Amino acid sequence: MSTLLPAEAATSNHSALMRHQRYGGSATTVADRFVWHPVEVGPPAENPGAVAGRHVLVIGGSESERSLVASSLSLRDAVVSVLPATPATAESTRTALRAAVLSVGEVDGIVDLGVGGVFDVADAARHDAWRAALTRSVAVLQEVYDDWAAETDARRCFYLAVTRMGGRMGYDRQGVRQPLGGIWAGLAKSLPHELPTCRVKVLDLGSADEPQLGSLVAREIADFDFYEVGYRSGVRYTLGAETAPCRPARLRLVADDVVLVSGGGRGVGFAFARELSRRVGCRVVVTGRSALPEGEPWLTVSSAEYAALRQQRLRDAGPGRVGAVRRENERRDALRELAANLSDAARSGLPVEYRACDFLDATAVQNLVRSLGDRLRVVVHNAGVAAPTRLRNKTTDTSVRVVESKLVPFVNLVEATRGRSVDYFCNVGSVAGRMGGMIGQIDYAAANEVLSRLGFWAQETLGLPVATLCWTTWEQIGLIANYEAALRYGAAMSVQEGVTRWVDELLAAEPTEAMFLGRIGTALAPTQIKGFLKFGDHPDLPWLMSRQHYLGVVEAYAPARSLRSRSELFEAKHPCLSDVTLAGDPILPVSLVLEGALSVGDWVAPEGWPLLHLREVRNLRVDLPALGFEGGSAVVLKAGTGAWEGGRWVVRVSLTTVERRPLLSCDLVYQAESGSAEPAPPPPGDPAPWEPGPAIGLGWRGVVYRHGPWLRAGDEVSTRVSPVHDSDAWATPYPPRAVLPSAAVEAMVEGIVLSSAQPAAQTLYAERIEWTPTGAREHRVAGRPADGSWWVTDSEGAVILRCGGAVLR
Repeated sequence: MSTLLPAEAATSNHSALMRHQRYGGSATTVADRFVWHPVEVGPPAENPGAVAGRHVLVIGGSESERSLVASSLSLRDAVVSVLPATPATAESTRTALRAAVLSVGEVDGIVDLGVGGVFDVADAARHDAWRAALTRSVAVLQEVYDDWAAETDARRCFYLAVTRMGGRMGYDRQGVRQPLGGIWAGLAKSLPHELPTCRVKVLDLGSADEPQLGSLVAREIADFDFYEVGYRSGVRYTLGAETAPCRPARLRLVADDVVLVSGGGRGVGFAFARELSRRVGCRVVVTGRSALPEGEPWLTVSSAEYAALRQQRLRDAGPGRVGAVRRENERRDALRELAANLSDAARSGLPVEYRACDFLDATAVQNLVRSLGDRLRVVVHNAGVAAPTRLRNKTTDTSVRVVESKLVPFVNLVEATRGRSVDYFCNVGSVAGRMGGMIGQIDYAAANEVLSRLGFWAQETLGLPVATLCWTTWEQIGLIANYEAALRYGAAMSVQEGVTRWVDELLAAEPTEAMFLGRIGTALAPTQIKGFLKFGDHPDLPWLMSRQHYLGVVEAYAPARSLRSRSELFEAKHPCLSDVTLAGDPILPVSLVLEGALSVGDWVAPEGWPLLHLREVRNLRVDLPALGFEGGSAVVLKAGTGAWEGGRWVVRVSLTTVERRPLLSCDLVYQAESGSAEPAPPPPGDPAPWEPGPAIGLGWRGVVYRHGPWLRAGDEVSTRVSPVHDSDAWATPYPPRAVLPSAAVEAMVEGIVLSSAQPAAQTLYAERIEWTPTGAREHRVAGRPADGSWWVTDSEGAVILRCGGAVLR
């Protein structure tokens, strides 16, 4: 939600980069291919009082692990409650946990130790331990859900999950003892979508670091700096992502070779099967749970006739039977789609076959694999289910079923292919697992993240050549219940691009995890930015870094209502902080604090993140003396609240000092229509040098914000401005990018001050500011001081910023 930029200007605008994308209904043509790797990082910030007085629940793991964590947190003055292992059945677990959570009162944080031990597919009891553990985790989260969902304090609630993947999250394929921790990793990273102020972290440990479990948990709770961190022999890591091309083809398949796809009879899976059989010519066996019925008239009637039959069945349903009839209709819908797909492939001469198999049944999987003979070269695990409902509304059984749909078929396929010369085992994963799922996808994210980590385990332990492909949303296909909502999270990928790249990956047969991700969408909570900060070359990284810089540390957040944040700036680090002075002392530039106001407004968006454009800033008030700071640092507190007013979304923003002295206040006005640049009024005559009066002690050193001499023609004054390069204003590896033409804004402030008829005035007012960025780098600032009107034009003479009612009082 912000100004709409032309394509060439998009990457230079931190406030508009997400919001200006028109994702609704159309797919992007390119998704970048990312691979992840461990990155060594320094220790978290010290915060000894982080959990003092906080009520923390410790769940999961073994009794000794829970005791270690509880002892460490108690030493830091936390109020700790340890929930013991609960009965195995889902209903008894819910009942026991509900009573336990209610007995301890308000909960501020959860440390979830998940499942420990060494993963062994042959040990059924240990293999199934995740079910009771996940049931426990979901039940506890459901008990705190309403409280945490209503919480606006971004410093209160947290969820920390512990995994045991070797300390580098499994990405070096060393020490991957317990891949099922991926369930809790995916769950944790998804929570902020449904609980926007919940801070999350995944802590991964190597075997040598597990004895320090308690102290490491206490240390990481003090600073939620990254989504994922790990410890290997005392060294701390997080994950970074870089783009990497798919390797050249090395796998050669011939007509007699077989590729088995779990699922694949419809949707993404069948689109892939078609493309693979077309390009390669090998046999592709797609599967589903149900056998394709024969002789059923509803399979072959026209679409119109079938629609009438569906409606008639619903009308004929007796009391209490509507739900069952709807489910039967959905089953028939799927079978009709399958039958149509197979008929279409047959007409095209494509060697695509269908077999019925329940991949949750180990014996059925063994029989299917055995029936395919020795020509089985590739296995693609594509099966899975989704239940897109908020966690508070799910049953624990539903969450277990969603995770089971990815986890159990993988185990069964691994066991069924053990001893066979499979060249490539391809897991079909999701960005939801790697980056966190959207609202309603917490268990789906858990299922996909555990799939990736099972792939790491199978590579290290069994030597199986496993790749997991983590796909972004596909255009109008796949397990997406609400496509338009999905586009709020990121751009979709066209089906043709997806299947082409999928076949390329299969032929390259590289055992890896690859993630395909396009532009980042609008539906982020401000606390989620940290999940993206180690993307080395994502096109949105400059925007993300800028976004975090201008917003600062979020202290409170209520989606679609309000936000409060805090920024601390250091003069020694940033040249722009020493360029403007008042009475010889540095003050914050007006353009900088206005950027801070815009960063708040950009997050306080209406429900659903509709595409809105920032049309104007109204009632701007800046207290110039309050912008001063001492000791080389400035702390700015920012707050904003939003509401609909007459068809426009208005965010009222205020910036203050730590002593609550007002710095800036304004109203940001957003609406659906974007503005357009207008030509500047012609100058009234030949300009001559302007010699204004004193400037109330306000000065610009001209190191960062530079402009030419002031000129006057009639009642108009003007100057030429040298635009500021981000790296000149900010001495950081990723200099934050401004929305406003900052040098032009500073020149305009100077012009207003120089033309003031009240030399003692020190408060800047503007009734209205509006702009339409064009991406041009050359600017001219002009104004008519008599009526308080000012404007900024680009190199083409178009007005990109207009200010009315500007005065110094």
